[in-house]
Amino acid sequence: GGGGPACRHFPGRPLVYDAAAALAKGAEKLREFNGGLPEGTALDTADFERVLNIVQTLSATSRYHVSTIDEKEIKALNKLLKQWPNDKVFPGIDILRVMLVHPDGSQKLSAAPETAQEILPMLIQKALELKDSVAVPLLVLRALCNALRHPALGAALCAGPAADGALELAAELAAGAANKNVRASAATLAMNLGLALAQDAGVTASEARTAQLLGLVSGALAEIRQEEDENAFRLLVAVGTLLQNPSLSAQVASQFNDLEMRTSLNSLVAQPGKSQKVKESIEDIMKLIQSG
Repeated sequence: GGGGPACRHFPGRPLVYDAAAALAKGAEKLREFNGGLPEGTALDTADFERVLNIVQTLSATSRYHVSTIDEKEIKALNKLLKQWPNDKVFPGIDILRVMLVHPDGSQKLSAAPETAQEILPMLIQKALELKDSVAVPLLVLRALCNALRHPALGAALCAGPAADGALELAAELAAGAANKNVRASAATLAMNLGLALAQDAGVTASEARTAQLLGLVSGALAEIRQEEDENAFRLLVAVGTLLQNPSLSAQVASQFNDLEMRTSLNSLVAQPGKSQKVKESIEDIMKLIQSG
């Protein structure tokens, strides 16, 4: 419990992907794509203007404290995300990613049941189908990292309809993706999921989720590329933060003994060129297991 050893890097803080600057370029792509899509798939003029309004609002970062995004605009974006084909949908996912850090936009997305029940599970599915490409998986992973900052969406990603998919996506891509930015974003998603689960130990499903997340992390740690020190660190933060949570730690620690996690950690420590923070994280995790 609370008397455990002090740790240097846990509990961690969630990371977000919030740079809005590239959205203006996305607006040109949106125009080009919408113009080339057949009727019924393309957005009509009114909805298309609504989506462009969101881009304008999100691009003006200095006005975030006062700017608002209205329900009709969110509905238009949801329509785009549902209707557009997989190879064209990425600028829409990018808008969602940034909207999740906009104060008013994120609050409205959180409050709309459709976000957690339909939109996030659908995007996870698209990212799994397209896991060998870059744009869609990368942006979906980053949007999910941002969604985990919001209690309602975090709960959906830890225990709701999107939970299995979010874990599977992070697991498949943290070590397996061909693109290094995708691998880094997947490691960040695993970390943010770990932090959300640790805060949310009251959720009935959280023990099963924790088990899944630990399995995911040990698999990814075993395969992590030697030069990707920061990815290893983020995965370790997920484990350490879960181990520090008194209501989960007994279960986490016993699982730790069942998994090949110790082996993964020992081989990670043995790799040349490991950073101080990775070594310290592994030492602290070993202490936490022993004190549990």
